[in-house]
Amino acid sequence: MFKKIASSLSSDIATWKITTLSVLLLTFLSLFLVACTGSTSSPVPTPAGTPPPQTPAAFQVTELVVNPVEVNPGEKVTVTAKVTNTGGTDGTCKVELKIDDITEQTVQIAVDAGTNQTLNFSMSKDVPGSYKVAVGELTEQLIVKSVTPTQPSNPETTAPESNVPSCCRK
Repeated sequence: MFKKIASSLSSDIATWKITTLSVLLLTFLSLFLVACTGSTSSPVPTPAGTPPPQTPAAFQVTELVVNPVEVNPGEKVTVTAKVTNTGGTDGTCKVELKIDDITEQTVQIAVDAGTNQTLNFSMSKDVPGSYKVAVGELTEQLIVKSVTPTQPSNPETTAPESNVPSCCRK
């Protein structure tokens, strides 16, 4: 009988240990998840007068304009775009002007939180063709026209000086 009581007691102690270990393990895992994710069931109070944390600077490029869209070789083209800081803090943004996926110009621009700045790039192309102009994720087309030489409306049909007899030369 003593063996039966000891065996039963031993089984109860083993069950108690397993239950206690399970509770401790679940508590530890809960605390670990809160520490890793920052999630709690109740908000952590901040000291009075402490502002809430600011979101970092985040930039968005909009309103890309190529002006004029069609030019002769070598003519000046102005490319403008608006850069907006949608974040909660002031920041600096690196903006690239790309022509056919090749960086032509780079500008660092400071933009205060919640405001925007307009960028102006000036450029020209000497070779006729169609070019993809990109700033950020936005793209536009630039056309450089082929220039054909113009003929005078009333060309003179005179022979070269060397073929004209000396008596008839002017």
